[in-house]
Amino acid sequence: MKDMVISLQFLVQLAPSSMWGEVFHTSGLFAHLLDKLIDDETSPMLSIEIIFLFARIVMADPQMFLQLMAVTPQVVSQPEHKLWEGLLDAWWGKVSDHTDCSCPLYSQVCSLVIV
Repeated sequence: MKDMVISLQFLVQLAPSSMWGEVFHTSGLFAHLLDKLIDDETSPMLSIEIIFLFARIVMADPQMFLQLMAVTPQVVSQPEHKLWEGLLDAWWGKVSDHTDCSCPLYSQVCSLVIV
């Protein structure tokens, strides 16, 4: 799964959001990745890759990220504010917990984008 997330990072960097945004939603991929990120059982390295993917989405098209977050509650049957809480808890927790073992670029990008 980690390799797939890394490939998605390249896709988000290289292609316009009109090519991948709707697909992320209709396939349930964004909801699945968000669920994996929020899940405490997910490995730290996979979580960091998912966070980095989300950071790349925000850098590529912030409005698309907000739209994906807005429609995901319908897919996972949870209120939007709970998804935001889980995302931000994981984002801050995983980035700050693993800054020493991950690539410094990941830490910098993830920290700057959240601001």
